[in-house]
Amino acid sequence: MRINKGAASALVLSALVAILALVLALLGLGMKFNFGAGMTLSHLQLWAAILTAAVVSFLFGWIRYDLAGALALLAAVVHDQLLALALSSLLSNLFGLASAMPALVAGSLAFTYCLTVPVLREARAVGRSVSQREMSREDIARQAIRNTRLLCRVTVAFSALLILAFAFSGNLTLLGAVLPLLAGLAAALLSSRLVTPFLWAAITPRRKGRK
Repeated sequence: MRINKGAASALVLSALVAILALVLALLGLGMKFNFGAGMTLSHLQLWAAILTAAVVSFLFGWIRYDLAGALALLAAVVHDQLLALALSSLLSNLFGLASAMPALVAGSLAFTYCLTVPVLREARAVGRSVSQREMSREDIARQAIRNTRLLCRVTVAFSALLILAFAFSGNLTLLGAVLPLLAGLAAALLSSRLVTPFLWAAITPRRKGRK
C-alpha cells in the first residue's frame, strides 16, 4: 500500500501535534479545566468512547461499502478523535475546558461523518463509472474531493458559524467549552480533504462492495 505524499505529510503533522500535546501533558501543561471541572473527567470512559466509535465505524464501512471504505472510515474516525483531543489539550492552556469535554470530543464524530462519508461515497460512484485504465484510484480520489467541495464548504461554514455564535454569545468560558467541537471540525476537514480519500485509494479492494 502506497499512500499519497500529501496525505502522508498531513498524517505526520497530526502526529506531531499529538506528540506535542502528550509531551506538555507529561510536563504538567496538559488539559486545563475551568472551575475544577477536570475532577470529574474519566479517562477510561473517554478512551472507551473513542474505541467504540472506531469499531462501529469500521463495521458500518464494511457492511455499507467494502474493506477499503471500512479501513478509510476507521482511520478517519481515529485520526479525527485523537487530533481533536490533542488540539483541545493544547488550546486549553489559553481557554479552560468544560466538564463536558469528553462528550463534545465524541460528539465531534458527527463532523467526521458529514465530511468523510460523502467523499467515500463519491469516490465509489466515480470508480464504478470509469475503468482503471481511464483513471487511477488516486485520480478518482481527487475527483471525489472536487465533486464534494461545495458540500464541504457549506457544512464547514454553517458548523463553524453555529459553534462560534454560541462561543461568543458569552465569554471566554464558553469559548473554552466549545473548543472540542472546533478542534473536531478542523480535524475532520483536514482528514476528509487530505488524508482519507487517498488512504481509500491506496487500499486495493478485495471484494465487491454494496451499492
